[in-house]
Amino acid sequence: MNIMAVNAEMSEHDLGEIYALLQLLDNAPTQRRANQRLRQRSACRFAGVITLLALSARPEIRIVTRNVSTTGFSFLCTRPFAPGEMFALCLPACATTRKALLCAAKFCRYVHKGKHEIGAEFLEAAAVEHHDPQIPKEWIMRATAAKPKRPVPAKA
Repeated sequence: MNIMAVNAEMSEHDLGEIYALLQLLDNAPTQRRANQRLRQRSACRFAGVITLLALSARPEIRIVTRNVSTTGFSFLCTRPFAPGEMFALCLPACATTRKALLCAAKFCRYVHKGKHEIGAEFLEAAAVEHHDPQIPKEWIMRATAAKPKRPVPAKA
């Protein structure tokens, strides 16, 4: 599947389905192996936007987070990601500084009806302007130089 051909927009209907899927995922029994992590994960829900860095248009993708730890987070969206694919997440303003996080996808799994769960690792943080957040040029160069693996194909 060509990941650039996937529609990155998320309708309100998709958003509602994602919140329902998050509830199902959180209530499902987990395998013991799935919770053997270096860092404790905490449930964390917010609808946000990430910016793809390796594509020249820098498209924005709507996401809904599932959980967060000190080393990364997971989210659901309508687009598959390749392991190693880099993106930026701008966090809402806290006090006087707004932060942008450089992230890399670690895994992607198809969940249901065109929705994917992505686990991502935090790589770097930077302070950005409140009104016009600029992604550091070094991040864009790093993302375009990376050679991510092919994304997990969506199930029919």
